[in-house]
Amino acid sequence: MHLRTSHANTVQMFGIRFFSVFQAFVPEFLDES
Repeated sequence: MHLRTSHANTVQMFGIRFFSVFQAFVPEFLDES
């Protein structure tokens, strides 16, 4: 069973995707303020 490894990979991919979206939206938010 590699449940722990699979869970870690899922969290890592989610973190990378969230960070890329966060990095894309923050500059626009700061420019409007």
